[in-house]
Amino acid sequence: MAIHDLPLPGVAARVPAPRLSALLAGLRAELCQAASSPRVTLAQALDLVQERAFGGVLLLLTLPCLLPVPPVLSMLMEGPLLLVSAQMILGRGQPWLPGRVRRLGLARPRAVAMIDAVLPRLHRVEALVRVRWTTLTTQSARRGLGVICFLSASLVGLPVPLIGWLPAFALALMALGLVGEDGVLVLAGVALGLAGIAAGALLLLGTIDMGDHLLRTLES
Repeated sequence: MAIHDLPLPGVAARVPAPRLSALLAGLRAELCQAASSPRVTLAQALDLVQERAFGGVLLLLTLPCLLPVPPVLSMLMEGPLLLVSAQMILGRGQPWLPGRVRRLGLARPRAVAMIDAVLPRLHRVEALVRVRWTTLTTQSARRGLGVICFLSASLVGLPVPLIGWLPAFALALMALGLVGEDGVLVLAGVALGLAGIAAGALLLLGTIDMGDHLLRTLES
């Protein structure tokens, strides 16, 4: 071991927390045991990330929105994502979700399949995480991030190609940045989030304009 790797006298060495991918892999192994419950609740997954506060909960709620699953799952996640984002804006210390949300669940085979689909993607992104630009990951910065997260979360349930996926990916990057104290990932997530919000606003304005044009056509 190199001398510079040794901890300073009287200073506790910082032990890195297990990555979320490792926690999910552990949950998968537990689910594959014969005695495992036939149904997996959101509470079981949330308990894995409770020490990672808002970043861990945001990431866990966002991951299903990035998979090729029925749009209804993204719509189900939209409400909890909005609630957690609102708590960030209000400056809460820890995220809270009501019991009804925590009791949401999936059949065990479906949950295992989702974890299998998520893990390779999560491994690739986690490899980019570094502790840097930590000012963007502090509690004071979280309030501003909460606004971007809230607006992005309002779009993840839209059943429109790219419009729903882009904000979800932005949320995942911001969440990973918060978990890993990586301000660069947070900033990348903010940029993607703003792009997704702009795209959603353009879609809304286009829909309103189309509806107005259709009404005028019918009236004439």
